Amino acid sequence: PATEPLALAALALAGHGRNTEAEAACTKLQELQNPEGSLGVSASETEPHWPTAWAILAWQAFGVLASPKSRNPFQAAIDKAITWTMTFAGEPLARTTEIGHDSTLIGWPWVATTHSWYEPTC
Repeated sequence: PATEPLALAALALAGHGRNTEAEAACTKLQELQNPEGSLGVSASETEPHWPTAWAILAWQAFGVLASPKSRNPFQAAIDKAITWTMTFAGEPLARTTEIGHDSTLIGWPWVATTHSWYEPTC
């Protein structure tokens, strides 16, 4: 399965109390997680990594909605994904009139070796 729709389905399932199905989707996301913590587009396409944020949200939602009184079974995957996200940074570009946002900011890029996308995605 593609990672992004799988994560969105997990979020929807968790939000509607379909815990068994949400857990299965979250487990599949965990299987798709790369060793360093990111998630790619699918099992065969481990880059780009934008689905990582969706997976974090899905795992967190499952933990909060399905088992609020116990430890989130996906906490290790969440921690690993957050650690990766906090260290993955874009390449700054000189400001130009062709790019309408500040391309000198350092932060999370959608795709490796591109500039950070703080302003357009916030």
